[in-house]
Amino acid sequence: MLLRHLLLLSLVAMACSAATPLTLVELTVDAVHGSDTEGTGQPDAPFQTIQHAVSVAISTTSLADAVSSGAGTGAGGVSVGVVVTVNPGSYSGLPVALACQAPSAIGSLEIAGSGDATVLNLAFAVTSCNLTIRNTLVTLPSVWNVVYGSATIQNVRVESTAFACAVREASLQVDSCFFHNVSGISLPNAPAVAPVVSAIASENTAAVLQFSNVTFSDSSSAIPSASLPRLVWSSGMQDVLVNASTFRRLEASASALLHFDSISGSLSVTNCVFSDVQASPSPAVPDTSIVRISSSNQVAFSTTQFTRCSTTNLAAIELSNQFNATITSCQFADNLVATSNLNSGTIISAVDAASSASLTVRSSTVTCNALLQPDTSRRFYAPVGGLSNGQLHSANVIIDRSCPSSSANSAPCPAGFSVTHSLQCMPCAAGSIPSADQLSCTSCPAGTFAGSDGSTVCEPCPVDTYAGGPGQSMCYTCSNTLLTSSEGASLCTTPTTLCIALISIASVLIATSAVGLTHARLTANRTALQSRIQRAKLSPAQRRKQGRPNYGAMSIDEWQRQ
Repeated sequence: MLLRHLLLLSLVAMACSAATPLTLVELTVDAVHGSDTEGTGQPDAPFQTIQHAVSVAISTTSLADAVSSGAGTGAGGVSVGVVVTVNPGSYSGLPVALACQAPSAIGSLEIAGSGDATVLNLAFAVTSCNLTIRNTLVTLPSVWNVVYGSATIQNVRVESTAFACAVREASLQVDSCFFHNVSGISLPNAPAVAPVVSAIASENTAAVLQFSNVTFSDSSSAIPSASLPRLVWSSGMQDVLVNASTFRRLEASASALLHFDSISGSLSVTNCVFSDVQASPSPAVPDTSIVRISSSNQVAFSTTQFTRCSTTNLAAIELSNQFNATITSCQFADNLVATSNLNSGTIISAVDAASSASLTVRSSTVTCNALLQPDTSRRFYAPVGGLSNGQLHSANVIIDRSCPSSSANSAPCPAGFSVTHSLQCMPCAAGSIPSADQLSCTSCPAGTFAGSDGSTVCEPCPVDTYAGGPGQSMCYTCSNTLLTSSEGASLCTTPTTLCIALISIASVLIATSAVGLTHARLTANRTALQSRIQRAKLSPAQRRKQGRPNYGAMSIDEWQRQ
């Protein structure tokens, strides 16, 4: 044991004397052929456990302080990088804890496996160190926690387990990793289930989160602690870069699967695919989205696809609070938003109280997206997006609503709505109704009206009212001397036969008061007069069709002779 420590000490001392800023201590671990009691950590005599290798590195680099002035003190000292090569095998046990503080000279720890043959089911708790884990497989619940030190995860596959990588006050890079059937996990002293990947910075304003060639796929409720609140959560970072990554066949009870908040620099999502992703609501979280971005300045999505994604009340992309967002060369196809408020359901939701916010959608394709009314199970056309305040721009946006008959989302706008421009589905204004293809609004013809926004039919004006031109929201009453003969009139006319009938009525009233007709005769003549009035209101063609009337009552001359 002493010989082994002296050997490692001599390596560190030699590097210190050469005044290099970083020294590497390389150790080898082999779960099958190694020994923590007999091994030296060299390839021909490996240790058996990662915990022992890290422990030896800590004690050895601490001894280096005795022979290297200032080493590990942070004042002109030497920072030692520990690289642990992990041979094929399964590694588990107690957490690996490392605090890179004086008197230790360690500045970074790298765990390098051999791909899927290296099964790394270990927890890591690292403070003030940079942690790199590459070429390993994780199959049991594991937590990798790094505080005040950057982290790099490369070529790591996490398979069918609960997992969390949490970085605080530092940068995080996730490169060429595969998360299959993975959920979040509970962290110590944390009341809620942690996301699979999280990076939070409140002090380090230069911290960066970067994803490249990362795949999340096939979440399942069969996982222990299967609540998947968020796959990725980031707050306070300077920049967030998500590139060439895939999110597919995922289901979670989450406000958003990816949530980025308070990004001071820029947020970029490029060449990514979101397919068959469902963000399901819960009593605590009734509104869901796929990607939620809040209080972030420069936001850009480019060459990214959202296909068959499902959310509730919100959108595939949700933007809020102080943003300048650009959606370029993206595709949105067969996505579904479940909402009872068809006026607000969109594929891109943009809400900001400040008029300085802006949303630009250009050179993108939108195909067969839908809004679902939960209470009726009816589906309607889903617009690309809308902005409650600020400025909305669009250019070269292709809206293709000719969905295949086999598509569940083949549906027009809600009744009374039309696509008034390339981004929104809006109700037609009073005085108009949607065209047959619902791509525009059509004015009601003269003689008809539509009394409110979102009307579906043009109603004919009642008798003795008129609508003089197209696009009327109400009908106007004829003046005292003008009348209409039927519904749907566009103008009022001077009375002819109707006027004569009224004169006859007046004559009858005079005659009946003078000669004192019996009650039976008065009743008969009243009926005859009513028939005359109804006949007078008919058009000439209708009167000819009816034939010569027989009112069954006396004429005025007969009344006078009696």
